[in-house]
Amino acid sequence: MDVELWSALHDGEIVAAEGQVPGDVTLTVKIDYIRRLFSPDGDSIVVRLLGCSRCEFRPYSASDCLVALDAIVAAQPWIVHAEKEERGLSIVCAQGTLCLAYEGRELSLDDGSAITLADLTRKAKQYWDAWAAKHQSKRRKDG
Repeated sequence: MDVELWSALHDGEIVAAEGQVPGDVTLTVKIDYIRRLFSPDGDSIVVRLLGCSRCEFRPYSASDCLVALDAIVAAQPWIVHAEKEERGLSIVCAQGTLCLAYEGRELSLDDGSAITLADLTRKAKQYWDAWAAKHQSKRRKDG
């Protein structure tokens, strides 16, 4: 599955979700630092999960698993990284773990323009390379 996709969305927040499980589910991930590298301006990447058979969030602060999409969004999942698991993916978030299983996916910008995973990972790499260079330069000046 898409560990690379969810890793590219590091520090993004899931701010909207539509659809149903089983079926197609559309997640809007607010990640303005990557999104502004695309034209035109915006603040989110839209991930459409095709054939989604699992979408549940396990908050660290509660024993119950959230399956209603509006409840998942209300938990404000902040993406840290992704891991493959036997039944799909675990998206480790600051507030808990989002568990997903789906057959395919489509990506777009919040204006509806389609993008590829390669586009997204290239922009994420561009951002993090610039971030590392800036902070390395700052450490040299401070040190």
